[in-house]
Amino acid sequence: MSTVNHAADVNSWDAGPVSIAPPRMSEDQFEAWILASEGLHAEWVNGVVHMMPPVSLEHTDINGWLIRLMGDFIEGKNLGGMVAFDYMIRLCGGKTRRVPDIIYVAAARRSLMQRTYLEGPPDLAVEIVSHDSQSRDWREKYLEYEVSGVREYWIVDPFSQRTEANALGADGKYARIGEVDGKLPSTVLPGFYLRNEWLWSNPRPTVRSLLAELGIV
Repeated sequence: MSTVNHAADVNSWDAGPVSIAPPRMSEDQFEAWILASEGLHAEWVNGVVHMMPPVSLEHTDINGWLIRLMGDFIEGKNLGGMVAFDYMIRLCGGKTRRVPDIIYVAAARRSLMQRTYLEGPPDLAVEIVSHDSQSRDWREKYLEYEVSGVREYWIVDPFSQRTEANALGADGKYARIGEVDGKLPSTVLPGFYLRNEWLWSNPRPTVRSLLAELGIV
């Protein structure tokens, strides 16, 4: 992710459908700009716009597979809502707008879901690591999601072929979720787990077969 630093006068900027953002903008300006700029992917952190380059085929493939698996599990258990594809989360009292690859919001918190963003932390966020996002996903977002109160943070890393899950403790700090019999269980989705080898098998197990193992079909 590269920070946009093109020379521009933020005071004279308008929200027309442009692809170049000023170096800094307010939260309202950012929302207007991103909604007017169809096809652009960006996050907003402390007034600075960070452009997100197109993802790889592998990233898209993993994301789609996880969306189907987690989405069908959540729906089957009636646990709440799952959102992907550029839906923003508003964190740190409005200082940050992030776009996780997948978010889960528990049924009791669905009222926090606005038309274009979630007001506050999701119960679970998933980030799939890309070439440009390794330090962002493993470090920046880890710390930001932790302090913002994201109850569970999963990092799926195709480069090391590993999956890490972190659960927020009573002290407000993340602790690694350990595997149990080869399963990486969720603490906020009762009954849901991943086996790391599922993600890196070629071909991957079918979603239907895994939903059967998870007790959904």
